[in-house]
Amino acid sequence: TSKIRRDDQKRAITVLADIDTREANVYRVTERLKRKFSNVGSHFPGYRVVVKGERQEIAESLASLPQISVIALLLIYFILGSLFKSFIQPLIVMATIPFAVDGVIIGHLIMGDPLSFLSMMGLIALAGIVVNDSLILVDFINRSRSEGVPRDKAILASGVARLRPVLLTTVTTVGGLIPLAFFATGQAKFLSPMAVSVVWGLSFATVLTLILIPCLYAMVDDLTAVFRRLLGIPTVPFPPISEADLT
Repeated sequence: TSKIRRDDQKRAITVLADIDTREANVYRVTERLKRKFSNVGSHFPGYRVVVKGERQEIAESLASLPQISVIALLLIYFILGSLFKSFIQPLIVMATIPFAVDGVIIGHLIMGDPLSFLSMMGLIALAGIVVNDSLILVDFINRSRSEGVPRDKAILASGVARLRPVLLTTVTTVGGLIPLAFFATGQAKFLSPMAVSVVWGLSFATVLTLILIPCLYAMVDDLTAVFRRLLGIPTVPFPPISEADLT
């Protein structure tokens, strides 16, 4: 028997379909549908095509993502601030996050995939990884300076001493996610955008971390020294992170 179905108190006909993820994704298919039926109202007054389902869920999730990202960044900043006992050094550590974002965007362009909700979730996870790489560099510099090592020598020594831990973090993470990012099939393909974000973003951020963080540290230290001289405040090196701070 025929039935009259309603959606938002209006008569509606629901068309359900599954997407072959080997040929396309939700974003591409729904965009083509919207273009195809964009002028349906002019040909059939009173009718319109509304795309819902997974596309609607993705749009709703993306709408709340900026607030989640801001909260995550603030939490990272306050945690780093409590560890370094500084308002400035957390910004140095977090400076690699924008470069990780560049890696994510470039990676999706190369792969030919649009940014999706899972891509953004991978970016949030990526922020924690790249912050960890920067953290060990800055902490090593602080520890060396607290032992009387000149700043420039401490910066150079940090690159040599922390090169292997940083590269190991990148190699193990990227190596473990490469199969999911590039060779996923079936249901695992659903998680591929998140793996693509981590692989490309971490690869870009690692190279830039080893160059950018030491340079930023020196620049911030010089500017801090200038302001301290102008205000008559004695210059004191940043303290290292103690074991008690980490427990």
